[in-house]
Amino acid sequence: AGAHAGTTPGTLRACESARHAGPDTAAVGGSRSIGLDRGLAQSFVAADTLVRAISVWLPGTARHLAFPLHLYVTRAAANGRPLLDARVADGGALTAGRGHGLAPARFVFEFSPPLSLPEPGSYAIVLMADACGITSLLTTVGDPMPDDALWEVGRRGCTEPAATVRSEVGGRDLVYEIEYCDRGTVAQGRTWGEIKTRYR
Repeated sequence: AGAHAGTTPGTLRACESARHAGPDTAAVGGSRSIGLDRGLAQSFVAADTLVRAISVWLPGTARHLAFPLHLYVTRAAANGRPLLDARVADGGALTAGRGHGLAPARFVFEFSPPLSLPEPGSYAIVLMADACGITSLLTTVGDPMPDDALWEVGRRGCTEPAATVRSEVGGRDLVYEIEYCDRGTVAQGRTWGEIKTRYR
């Protein structure tokens, strides 16, 4: 997934290391289905603005999908309710997750260059199964991220982005991970002028 919502000033290319945020991935306690006209949105509070990757987990039996799993990033209200008309980025779609056997399948949506959020604050990860697919996303035991919230969202048809917020799913979160760029290790691309000066 190469989509991004702008870059920071200059020639930002990549971040070599990252800080991770999200619930402990060992806290899997169930799953929640998505498909047809229904998806899920997980709100999160971003303390930083450069995102290298977003991961979610599916059951191991869903490691290879016959349809795309699509991710969007939107703004969210202070209570975590996703603001679906305030989309920040289209994170692209994946049909295969990482891992082996029956272990949970990790679907990693990578941003290159990193996704630059407009500012620190409340956002939502929105996941939809395109092409009328049906699958499940792993959820946590209880609510380990009290400042975050999980929501069911809806759309018309099988390929459109989510357009309506249906209801909050209480007492659980998605199993997810946000990788924020460690700004001390961001690699900057060289300009043509810098290259000419160096090799004179």
